[in-house]
Amino acid sequence: MRRKIIKQGQSYTLTLPKQWIEQVQLQEKDEVTIEEQDLKLIISTQTGPKPKKRVTLTFTNEDLLEIKPYRWIQRLYSIYYKQGIDEIIFKSKNQDILKYTEERTSNFIGFEVINRGKDFIEIKDVVGGASQEFPTILNRAFLIINILADESFALIEKKDFVQLAQLLNIEKTNGKLTDYCKRLLAKDNFPNHNQEKYYYALITENERLADQFKYIIEHITKNKVTLSPATKNAYQRINQLVHLFYESFCKYNPEKLKDIARERDVLTATLKDLMVKVPKKEIFITHCLLNITIALYEISEAHLEMNLPSN
Repeated sequence: MRRKIIKQGQSYTLTLPKQWIEQVQLQEKDEVTIEEQDLKLIISTQTGPKPKKRVTLTFTNEDLLEIKPYRWIQRLYSIYYKQGIDEIIFKSKNQDILKYTEERTSNFIGFEVINRGKDFIEIKDVVGGASQEFPTILNRAFLIINILADESFALIEKKDFVQLAQLLNIEKTNGKLTDYCKRLLAKDNFPNHNQEKYYYALITENERLADQFKYIIEHITKNKVTLSPATKNAYQRINQLVHLFYESFCKYNPEKLKDIARERDVLTATLKDLMVKVPKKEIFITHCLLNITIALYEISEAHLEMNLPSN
């Protein structure tokens, strides 16, 4: 859609499409928001109802995989949720598939089953979700990383494998929060589009951190692993970096991010050396700790970049 710019005195005017005006129910003298985004101007309004985003998905037995049957269905459900879809209708003649989607819905903040038939299930966003929630939700997700880091080490020290396994529930909560953050980013009313790519990077690395702690917890719980003093020391040093990042995330401090960059090289060398020295059951732990170290460096880079002054 193209429009001509009209000069009126010292100003320039641009007409808005009538169809859009009617769709969002704007009236004369109503205000709109204009946001500058590189070479684009984004015009938006809070007035009038926004059209709902709907999608219908049909699944058959051919969509079931061998080892984890519902993996493909789970992935599509998650993607549409994070894209900001408001209503999803799942259709299938397989009742187990419909049952799975209904049970899976509890993992998505704001989604509820509103209708169910013989061969379909209808799911809808019942809370909407406001962009103002985003900072609080993301902060909570990073706080959970701190909890996973501290509590997992403390329980590994105590060899309390029962309580250690309970931490996996906290990791699941983190997944719900990060998915919801991505959903809020995808919504049209997110206030700062210029920062979206950095927020996506922060959320993605947060998920990566949570996954690595989950793998550590699962491995130690299953195999009753006792960590060597050197691995414990590396674990504690990494947890200190987790705290450094969270402190800088709450109140930007480039010096703390510099400390993470400095420690990354030292810890990387230490962990690679440990991989060939520790007992066989401990090798996987050192590998996960190395991944956490790298993820902390990557997430710090995104946080640093988003806070640097633009030219």
